[in-house]
Amino acid sequence: MTPAGRRAWFNGRIRLGMLFLVLASLWRWLVHPGPHLSSDVVDAAAGILYGISIGCMLTGLRLNALRGVGRGTDPDASAR
Repeated sequence: MTPAGRRAWFNGRIRLGMLFLVLASLWRWLVHPGPHLSSDVVDAAAGILYGISIGCMLTGLRLNALRGVGRGTDPDASAR
């Protein structure tokens, strides 16, 4: 895959999903339950961030599949 093809495949939604994945991972590491935040709130926020991440990446992959991005010049090459 050429660098331009890789850039087209790695579109904005996938990048956004990766950003939310990093945020969710850091959230669990940096934010601790205490007197102002219960463990339920911390877990809920992490779950929401992970859910947004999964949703962004899946929609980005689906859009790439519909556009045919990343298949190269030979459409039969993936069948070999």
